[in-house]
Parts: sequence; C-alpha cells; structure tokens
Amino acid sequence: MIATIEKVEHWIAKIETALLAFVVGLMVVLAFVEVVLKLSGHGIPQLAQFNRYLVIWVGFLGGTVASYQARHINIDVVTKFVKSRTANRVIAIAVNVSAMFLAFLLMAVGISYLSDMIDADKVGFVGFGIPFKDWWFAVVIPFGLGLMGFHFLARTIYAIVGYEPPDRTEHKPEAMPEIAEAQLPPVVADEGGAQ
Repeated sequence: MIATIEKVEHWIAKIETALLAFVVGLMVVLAFVEVVLKLSGHGIPQLAQFNRYLVIWVGFLGGTVASYQARHINIDVVTKFVKSRTANRVIAIAVNVSAMFLAFLLMAVGISYLSDMIDADKVGFVGFGIPFKDWWFAVVIPFGLGLMGFHFLARTIYAIVGYEPPDRTEHKPEAMPEIAEAQLPPVVADEGGAQ
C-alpha cells in the first residue's frame, strides 16, 4: 500500500513540477516580450495582467511541490527537543493531520469561491480577441489546495506506519567551500572608528 501511495504521489509531483516549470517559463517569456514591445512603442497591457494572474498559479503550484518535498513552511521547535522516535511520529501525525484538514477546508472554500466566479462570468481582460474569464485563473486555488491536502494525507499515512520517505528534493545544494581567513581581505576601520 505504501509503495502504491508513494508511486502515485511521485507521478503527481512530476506533473506538478512540469506544470510549474512551464508556467514560470511562460511568465519569463511574456515579461520579456512585454518589455521589448514597450521599448518599441507597441506595448500590450494585457500581457502584464496575464502575468499577474500567472503569479497565482506559481504560488499554488509551488506550494504543492513544497508539500511533496516536505519543504513547506514548518515550525519544528518541538521536534528539536523531542528525542523519542515514537513522540516524533505522534508529532508528525498531528502536524500532517492538521495541515491536511486545513488544506481540504480551504479547498472547500476555494470551490465555493470558484463557483461564485463562474456564476458571475466576469471577463478579466480581452487579449488577442479572446475574452479571458476570471475564473479560468482561479481554478488553481481549489486544485492546488486539494493537491497539498493529498500530499499531507500521504505524509500522515507514512507517519502512522513509521515509513520515512527518501529525500525528495531534485537538487541538493552544494556545500560552500570553506574560505580560509588568509584569503579574506583585511578589515580596515575608517576615521570614525566604524568597521
């Protein structure tokens, strides 16, 4: 069962990461095009507005990837002082159940918000003759929160059975080489005595 959950979670995370990379790349390209067009005197104001909407997508997709990698905002003050493996499992279960509950609760609110936006049928902007509806961009809110809730559910199950998934970060940061003090320039005080 754990292997199946981890495999499903892994494939979902791959899709999330690919979608996040695509949206960030699209934002960079659109920002570049917007600058070039503005410099040539032919700016398109809808590009900036479209990019602002994409920021919401980056935030929620980034949150789903961070939840998968267990790199979401976490206050681990208690776990620093607890040495017992069982106590750490209980804390992990409580934290992940709380996060899962909040994510699914906010997902329900997001669905309600999205439903209201669909009913309003408001056009956010018109670009290239296409009326972009506001709710098209808000779809990511309940979707992203649901995916975060799923990742927290998986973490809860892992904690219950005592399974610790491997490190899920794609790229581990390299350790910085130590700089010998002899390589550092000397600190010289100015005339006021400040360094």
